[in-house]
Amino acid sequence: MIRSELMARAVKIKKQNAEKVRRFLVKNGLIDFGYLPSSSKDFIFFPISDEKSVKIRQLIKSGEIEAIVNKKLKEQDRERVSLPPFDIIGGVAIFELPKEYKDKTDSEKEKIAKEIGKKILAHHKNITTAAFKTGGIKGPYRIRSFKIVSGKKSAFTLHKEMGCRFLIDVSKAYYSPRLSFERKRINSISKDGENVFVPFAGVGPFAIIIAKYHPNSTVYANELNPEAYKYLKENIKLNKLSNVIPIPGDARGLVEKYRRKADRIIMPLPMSADEFLDVAFALARKNCVVHFYFFAFSVKDAEEIVKQAAKKEKRKVKILFSRAVRAYSPEILEAVIDFKVID
Repeated sequence: MIRSELMARAVKIKKQNAEKVRRFLVKNGLIDFGYLPSSSKDFIFFPISDEKSVKIRQLIKSGEIEAIVNKKLKEQDRERVSLPPFDIIGGVAIFELPKEYKDKTDSEKEKIAKEIGKKILAHHKNITTAAFKTGGIKGPYRIRSFKIVSGKKSAFTLHKEMGCRFLIDVSKAYYSPRLSFERKRINSISKDGENVFVPFAGVGPFAIIIAKYHPNSTVYANELNPEAYKYLKENIKLNKLSNVIPIPGDARGLVEKYRRKADRIIMPLPMSADEFLDVAFALARKNCVVHFYFFAFSVKDAEEIVKQAAKKEKRKVKILFSRAVRAYSPEILEAVIDFKVID
């Protein structure tokens, strides 16, 4: 609709469609910038010059502006599609079936999962594979339990984070996009020139990000899972880094060669990191900072585990920072405890 407003003609558009139409008008040089847009409760009025009003009327008559509005409404409808939360790792989406389906049969669950997977692929063009969780993370190699239900039948993908690239087969190696904030946080407080140890390094997210942004640091990335270790080495090459040293095998094997060599240790193994605190204390030199991730009933409980381990190893520690990273279950959370080994 066109109306005269403060001696200027204007296009009257409902507020929910205004931004899409504004971009169209600007792109086609139809807005008169000699006047400011005005508004009412439900509408925005974009000023147009007299010579442009004829073209505007033609666009309205042809239905072109209406098509823009209709496209916007379709996008809004698409955004309202109800989907369960899901992790995105590169082009792979992994979701959990909503609780209301927990009592369904396995075949019914898979049918529902396929419908959800199709919706995810339809509304997220960057996702090529959709899978639903069939269980927890299992075994010493930390393998996710899931079943692919839509899209490509492969869980191999390229994930990007903080300017780094990570090749991974999600069915063979573990990667948690939920720790992206923690990787950014620890990278921001790390100091260039440190010796950084990452036992349980996986395909390398903590190690590679720190190495990229701290070129004078040496990062020792240790991983037990042979498949994850394979991708760790590939990702070091992919990101063109020479300051990451990949080390295969059990983390306990680090102690003999690297005792008291660490300035910083990152322990992203929340299920059982407490069993390796003795390794951390063996690697830690004075003033080493350790980032300890652990599943516990409370942050305070996780802090107490650190203090008890320090006492057992006859080291003194200072808690620098602690917080709940995420809820793991109704009773259990994942905590991170940053502590300094002060002697």
